[in-house]
Amino acid sequence: MIERTCKPTHGAVETTLTSTRTGFYLIYRVSSLTKRVESVAVTRAINLGSHMTGGNKFRIAIEVDGIAKTTCSSMANSESAAGTLTWYHPFSYNIHPASSISSQMYVLPPSEERYWVEVGDKVTLAANDLLTRKDGMDEIVVVMTREPTDLPLTIYITVCRTTQVIYNEKHKSTCFVILEYFSYLLWESFEENSYQNASTLETCLEFERALLDLRPPGHQSRYRSLNALAECYRRRFSLTSDVADLDYAIVFEEEEVAISTQDRPSDLWQPLSALSRLLRMRYDASGHAADLQAAIEHQRAALAAQPSDHPNRAVALQRQALSLWLCYQVLGGDHHLKEAIAVAEEHLLYHPADDPDRSDPLDFLAGALWTRYQLQGHVSDLHRAIDLEQEAFRLRPPGHPDHHYSLDNLASSFWTRYQLQGDITDLHQAVELGEKALDLQPEGHQDHATSAGNLAGTLWTRYQVQRAPEDLHRAIRLQQETLLERRPGHSDRHHSLSNLALSLRSRHELEHTPKDLDEAITLQEEAADLQPAGYLHRAIILDNLASSLEARYRLHRRESDLHRAIEIQEEVLVLWPPGHPDHPTSVQHLASCLLHLHQNTQRVTASAEAANLHKAFNLLSTLAALPGVSSTSLCEATQEWVKSAEDFKHPSVLEAYRTSLGALDRHIAALVSVVLRHRVMGPLKSLVNDAFSCALRHNNPTDAVQLFEQGRAILWTQLARFETPLTELRSHSEIGRQLVEKFERLSSRLQTFAKGRDSRAPVAVSDPEGDDTERYWRLSSDWESVVQDIRQQKGFERFLLPPLFADLREAASEGPVIILSTSRYTSDALIVLHDRAPIHVPLSVNFGDIEVLALRLAGTIKDFPASNPAPGADEARHKENLRQCRNSLISDLRHLWRSVVSPIVEELEKVHPAGVGNRIWWCPAAKFSALPLHAAGPYRKREKNLSALYTTSYTPSLSALVRTRNKQKLVQTRDNSDPFPSFVIIGQAAPGLSQGKELQNVDKEMVVIRNALPNSMPIDRLVGDLATDEGVVEALRAHSWVHLACHGTQDLSRPFDSSFAMKNGPLTLLRIIQARFDEPEFAFLSACHTAAGDKSTPDEVIHLAAAMQFAGFKSVIGTMWGVDDEFVHHMVTAFYRNMFGGPSKPDFRRSAECLNKAAKDIVDVVPIDQRIVFIHIGA
Repeated sequence: MIERTCKPTHGAVETTLTSTRTGFYLIYRVSSLTKRVESVAVTRAINLGSHMTGGNKFRIAIEVDGIAKTTCSSMANSESAAGTLTWYHPFSYNIHPASSISSQMYVLPPSEERYWVEVGDKVTLAANDLLTRKDGMDEIVVVMTREPTDLPLTIYITVCRTTQVIYNEKHKSTCFVILEYFSYLLWESFEENSYQNASTLETCLEFERALLDLRPPGHQSRYRSLNALAECYRRRFSLTSDVADLDYAIVFEEEEVAISTQDRPSDLWQPLSALSRLLRMRYDASGHAADLQAAIEHQRAALAAQPSDHPNRAVALQRQALSLWLCYQVLGGDHHLKEAIAVAEEHLLYHPADDPDRSDPLDFLAGALWTRYQLQGHVSDLHRAIDLEQEAFRLRPPGHPDHHYSLDNLASSFWTRYQLQGDITDLHQAVELGEKALDLQPEGHQDHATSAGNLAGTLWTRYQVQRAPEDLHRAIRLQQETLLERRPGHSDRHHSLSNLALSLRSRHELEHTPKDLDEAITLQEEAADLQPAGYLHRAIILDNLASSLEARYRLHRRESDLHRAIEIQEEVLVLWPPGHPDHPTSVQHLASCLLHLHQNTQRVTASAEAANLHKAFNLLSTLAALPGVSSTSLCEATQEWVKSAEDFKHPSVLEAYRTSLGALDRHIAALVSVVLRHRVMGPLKSLVNDAFSCALRHNNPTDAVQLFEQGRAILWTQLARFETPLTELRSHSEIGRQLVEKFERLSSRLQTFAKGRDSRAPVAVSDPEGDDTERYWRLSSDWESVVQDIRQQKGFERFLLPPLFADLREAASEGPVIILSTSRYTSDALIVLHDRAPIHVPLSVNFGDIEVLALRLAGTIKDFPASNPAPGADEARHKENLRQCRNSLISDLRHLWRSVVSPIVEELEKVHPAGVGNRIWWCPAAKFSALPLHAAGPYRKREKNLSALYTTSYTPSLSALVRTRNKQKLVQTRDNSDPFPSFVIIGQAAPGLSQGKELQNVDKEMVVIRNALPNSMPIDRLVGDLATDEGVVEALRAHSWVHLACHGTQDLSRPFDSSFAMKNGPLTLLRIIQARFDEPEFAFLSACHTAAGDKSTPDEVIHLAAAMQFAGFKSVIGTMWGVDDEFVHHMVTAFYRNMFGGPSKPDFRRSAECLNKAAKDIVDVVPIDQRIVFIHIGA
């Protein structure tokens, strides 16, 4: 930025009149009515001879078209003032292009004081010459005007008497004033001129060079000329694009920096900033990265030296942030991005909330944070980017020129967050914003194709989740529009072809329309032709083409399609070698084609068919050796291996299950969101039970336990292995904290990377053309390295490794744990013992039998009438309904005993005899989770039900029980002087927000608890308006024992939204999981559905009671279905009397025993469905 010299004061200018020459200067400034300014400077050196001796009286007359317009005089009668001029006169009048303008100078000699004498020649110029050309020694500057009308003319006259040689070394000060004054006028003319006339600039350069010559090195004002010259050359570059001009400008500015460093340190930031700007311009012109780096270094120094309150600081910060961002894009380097964000953060501070220009800094910072999230995986960066984009969006309302950009950016960020966290709300937001952006960019708009393509991709994603056909149909229409706009020859046509093909194939799968599949293949073939060998997207397009050909083969059984698909997939396998993120996909697809060929080829020999089978399974077996973090593609590929191995009875089947469960385990580890972890499990619900069955079919019960535990309760296991251990590791030491942060960052980054490369998803036009394979290898290597580092920490040796049977059998240290599982292959029970090998009990029932029994039991419970008939109802009919429901329930419990429980008990009694106090734990999987195993029995006289043989508890997994017992050992024994636990009773009879009808007996339940407890035992109560979600969480943190009486709601579609109904809204399972409690021991959940399993993933026991156990409570009582408000107080009274009424001290480890006894105590007053509804979970 030029440091502008000030307009000189029109006062005294000292000179020595030892010469007979006087110069006078006329500046003609012709200003159009449109504010264009044209300037002409005329310089004349006039020989005044003896006329000037002893005198100092001048007059200059101006005539236009022969008519005198003005006369300007300067009278200085004092002899002592002979060397001083105080004369300056501007005047204005109208002219037209044909006008003739003349000027003549007169003097009044001392000997002729009454007569003016002409001095020198009359200067005559045609106005048209002034306005159109530059061809005389008198005209220094002439600029063009296109205005034919009358123009106002202003003439500035300055007279200077000096020595014969105006640049004489003795009189430089006079020259400085004249040159600086002309320079000022010319700069002003240049800047006001909208088309920035080049000739004006050249004159500026002449003046500034002259000034620099008068200011040699060491001159105190040399920096001013250096700055001005640098600015001249910068401006000339902007007109000519000649990089040599920037070279000159940089040389001059570098010298100014050197001078200012020594002589003007307080103002050093100005030339540093100017030099940075010039270097950045030269980088933009030539592309030399060294210039960009130097520009950043100089601007960094300028910002350090510049006062924080300087009015230009915001502009300087903005330039620096942009340069750093560009440097990151060109050279990479996390440090450049980090500094760009820091500078952008400071820049944003200079644009407060009410600043109309705040939206651009917000947008830039959001983009930088979004990029850092993509690079490093910091979820906080993504959240902040969305917050900033939302603020920018609010500052760009409809009608704002950048409104559609904000819509597009915000839609993209919501889509990214959906990919990360799986919250469908984000996906809906992305669609809504994308629709609004598209409305602002209709067909014909330059950005229509991009917005339409982005919206189509978002709709396609939502279709994959919700399967709403209208989303798919709309996506296809938009992609067709986009393809029409990207005609042959367009650089992004291959993207549009590929995306439309994917959507058409999806419609074929939905509507079974062969023409859609044929068109998809045609489009993919054209896309492949547009991405020849060496192009980034060729492999993705080829993979999709091969998959489409395989789909058409399955439809028409044309072997030509299959052979071509194999040929293409073999090329893809080369393009996606081991270590590439998409390598598992290529293995899966090629193996699938080879197996089809093995099954259906009729024109090859049997040996050739066997060769295809061997080749397919050899390929699939390579998946077991892939290191590092997993991905969706690896999970799907290994499951294809499992399915194929089962179908073909291949001996690799058990290894396939091990690999598949390991891949699933590692993949879920990389997912940030608990909800997304749960969603990933949806399609994989049968894998765990099938693996358990496979191991038992191969006579490997130890492997069966390990596979079952690795995958059976994988969500809870992941939460246990990551939330708790990593939390412990984070707080263990500084090294631990750093390892956890690195692990989470790399996991998030790999997850984002894998999702961004999903070959089945639409391709964004903005996909980077970089070496993604190398980046993925580096990330995977770093991830594997940090996992190994974590395993070196004490207590974390099995981090992200499947549990060992030697550790799992500790769950049976206080009694056998019976695993129950049913799959498409077998139904099995496995009794896990502490000191001997597990016992396998094959069951005669199959998956369908268990499902029917579970549905029948659920129907019976649902049909149970209320305890008391409604007013006016037929009492006899009511009793009959009760009797029928009771008989139906007992019949189901008998069937459960005969088909499932009795065979297990027969084997169990051989190693763990029945008896009072002998305990067993059920660990049910799949549909077994919905069965009241603890209540099974023959229900006949002289025959014992299970509850009479063993004290029964449940556990969601063996690891959960081991973890509970380990925590129990760590907790210090309660002080003998305090025999009672810290106890809180929480009751919410009337929850808000329509969460259920008012419970009539909550207060009664509170009273019976108080009456059942010793009078000396202190208890706290949280009821009514105080029983809010936050209030309950705080109460759970403050007390080791809790009784909760309220409505409980099981959300089968979103199990993590299952909740307790509080005054201000639901207290969700997810909130309980995320809470941190100090030393929780026991929880009694007197609410509906607190231990009902999750319908969407029956391989896992995801319910409120299990959540309480995971949150740290070692012993939990919950309910399998709805409790009757009329009877619950009977069970509560009996339980607490058993716990607190005997000689033994209250101990959470006696909870199962007390519950079992309470169910027997109330047999005469409570119906059977309400006696067996309560179950015990944990130690």
